Amino acid sequence: MKRIVVACVALVLLAGCGTPTSQQTTGPVSDANFLGLIGNEGPAALDDPALIRVGHVVCDQIDKGFPKASMYRIEVDALVIAGPFTEYQATLVVTAAIGAYCPRFTKYLPDI
Repeated sequence: MKRIVVACVALVLLAGCGTPTSQQTTGPVSDANFLGLIGNEGPAALDDPALIRVGHVVCDQIDKGFPKASMYRIEVDALVIAGPFTEYQATLVVTAAIGAYCPRFTKYLPDI
């Protein structure tokens, strides 16, 4: 029985190796698209790698089961509360993250 458990744990660990925690689009092209959508409008306190991490966290949070109908507002509010984002910057970052890293959720973006 112990061997079966160990084998199952090993398979689960191997299946997760080298893959993002969500079904994100990743890589330099996606990062460039994300940063291009933000342009110079992101918060000055964050450099590009930090913004990229925020973009991935947005998609990770949505993947973890946020109600899809309200996920956009939840993510924008979370960035504003956590700082250093203004409402405008948070809206821009969430929209850019969804467009670049998890485009399957674009149908849930509000019409702006």
